[in-house]
Amino acid sequence: SAAPLPFAQGTDTRCSGSTIGVDNDITAMVAGLPFALLPVPSVCSAHRLQSLSYCIQPGSFRPRLRSSAALDPFRANAAAHISQAQFVVGLLTMSTLSSASNMPFRDSALALMEDVYAPWKGAGSTGSKWIPKPLPQGEAGVVMLHGAPQSRYLWVDAWGLLSFVSLARDCGADSEDRRDILAAARSLIATVHAVLGAPCTRTVPMSERRGSTLGGADSTLSGYKGLRIGKVQCKLDTDFGMSCDGMYWHYVDKWVYALARYAREAEDVSILRDAVQVLLDVHPSFFEGSGMHWKLNVDLRPIRGHEYDVAPSSDAATAWVVFDVLRQTAEAMGDRESARAIEPLLAEVASVGTAYFDAIGGQVTRDPLGYGLTAWKLQWVGERGQAQREGVRRSLQAALRVDSQTMALPFRLYGALLGGRAVESDARYGKRACTEARELLARVMPDMVAVEGRSKCDGRTEHSGINKVMLASVLAPVAFLRLPTETLL
Repeated sequence: SAAPLPFAQGTDTRCSGSTIGVDNDITAMVAGLPFALLPVPSVCSAHRLQSLSYCIQPGSFRPRLRSSAALDPFRANAAAHISQAQFVVGLLTMSTLSSASNMPFRDSALALMEDVYAPWKGAGSTGSKWIPKPLPQGEAGVVMLHGAPQSRYLWVDAWGLLSFVSLARDCGADSEDRRDILAAARSLIATVHAVLGAPCTRTVPMSERRGSTLGGADSTLSGYKGLRIGKVQCKLDTDFGMSCDGMYWHYVDKWVYALARYAREAEDVSILRDAVQVLLDVHPSFFEGSGMHWKLNVDLRPIRGHEYDVAPSSDAATAWVVFDVLRQTAEAMGDRESARAIEPLLAEVASVGTAYFDAIGGQVTRDPLGYGLTAWKLQWVGERGQAQREGVRRSLQAALRVDSQTMALPFRLYGALLGGRAVESDARYGKRACTEARELLARVMPDMVAVEGRSKCDGRTEHSGINKVMLASVLAPVAFLRLPTETLL
């Protein structure tokens, strides 16, 4: 039997004579619309979904969001959606979604995450040995861990960790689900540090850390500095492109940010200190006075021919933001030692970060993923980022456009959708832009869930792991967003 089609939370839907055997009154749970836009109790005329002979009477919405526009994706694609048994049974089943949930797409995000990492029920139980399943062959380099093959990719797992945090925050404070999610997240952290924090082979060494870590005996870090990308091809001297393993700053900073979000959610000071330690280990090599190296060898050496190829850049601006988020997290958790350790690094990148925003003005990249990451970091930037915020606002519709070009690499489009999440939650963009972002997301997200529901994370679809975890972050974006208590730069 088919799951009920999702509409706005609390919408009263009365079905008369349905061909799928539903003839009683039901209340459809939220799945397609932002939770902030709740329907008013009036009833508008029925819409008939011909593919299902399914008669509904959706509640009308506030004037700023047209109900007809919000329902278009469902009407246009209902037949295709229902034809996907995996999609119906898994990604958009509403049977376990709590009416108190602040995540309309929570079940969809859960299904995507379990597809990538394996179901984690019971991971929080005493004696559990749950570990994330390896990424598909070809999506990450393989190493042996505890006698079994394991593969991790830092970008994938940074977004995966953020999604774990968002899902945990939506659970009850002492619930078994929350304990399982946080336990799975911590196992992912330990696995990433064991795999990517150590050499891929003996012939491609990493730089060893001398002395103890900030986290001491509770640290999950290995005895080496930094975290590898996780690429399949690994050699002593990496390339200046994207073919070979090495260390990307824009992967390290996302992972450190995700660690900070996990540490705060789980009240885990040892993971917070691991995040600080990663920066203490790699910052002197990545930072070069006027900017950040975007990529280094796995032993933290500059790439030959690019030793001084640095300048104020988006990487430096992101470092400024992430360092300050980490500092604020440490202070909020009462860990003054970590806060003091990060302050000199923050002071070093501050001038480069401000120089970047002064120079960039209102320019915004046309790349969807770059657009989303720009909107992400602007959440923590005050007046200095106002010109670029205006550029983000102007580019909103173009960035969230779905067509054959943007769907060629879905994860890049999902990055733009994350940017839309940042815009819809930030009043500095203005009421019209926030509403526009909500409408665009409401149109696009159900179809993207359907797209990912047609494949599994098994390597048959290129970039399956990256695609699914990034869409999960769009569906469960809480950890991606600035906390109300966090101050601006």
